[in-house]
Amino acid sequence: MNSYYKMRAKKYFAIFRPLYAAYQRWLEAEQQYDFADMINLAIQNVRDIPECADNYRYILLDEAQDLSPNRYQLISEILKKNVGCRFFAVGDD
Repeated sequence: MNSYYKMRAKKYFAIFRPLYAAYQRWLEAEQQYDFADMINLAIQNVRDIPECADNYRYILLDEAQDLSPNRYQLISEILKKNVGCRFFAVGDD
């Protein structure tokens, strides 16, 4: 990585870190959840509550190439807990 991109990344993180920290403090103070928190809580619920995944018969995933690691983990946990669930994914190669 050349020096321009290193400098650019440092400046970006100098701005982003305090904003992200303030956002996390606000979420906690207001007892709110963002989308990533919701996915992580859903993963934990599927793991901890045996019947949580029972009602899923089909999972259709569109834009599979854009799947994040935590969403992949949620789908995997549902499929592990519910062997009768059918999974279909569509995505670009």
